Amino acid sequence: MKKGIIIAAALALCSASYAYDLPYLVFQTAAGDEKSVAVDGLEMTISGGKLVVANSAETQELDLASLKSMKFSDSSSAIQLVNDNNSSVEVFSVLGISCGKFADINDAKASLRPGIYVVKIGAKTQKIAVK
Repeated sequence: MKKGIIIAAALALCSASYAYDLPYLVFQTAAGDEKSVAVDGLEMTISGGKLVVANSAETQELDLASLKSMKFSDSSSAIQLVNDNNSSVEVFSVLGISCGKFADINDAKASLRPGIYVVKIGAKTQKIAVK
């Protein structure tokens, strides 16, 4: 019995120290979108049904109802598609066939069938998964 408790305590300490070394917290929504935030100076509060995540560089609000999971990560691997210059969103299949132009990424996701697509916003091109 003592041996089991000691092993469980050792595993808990190892996992806690491992999470401390990871510089990013990645949030995933039910739609599959991911957002990452640096954990240095991170503060999280809940207000009006939203999780407010803030550090010295940025503040993000996430709807609690659509939040699926969060995990620590060693890299900012979350893809964030931002339409800064108000240009249209072009979507292509993985075979390079045009699937259309949309006003924003949310319109594109709502109109597409589940699958993997290549999205072009201005000069940026990234892959997305539609579930």
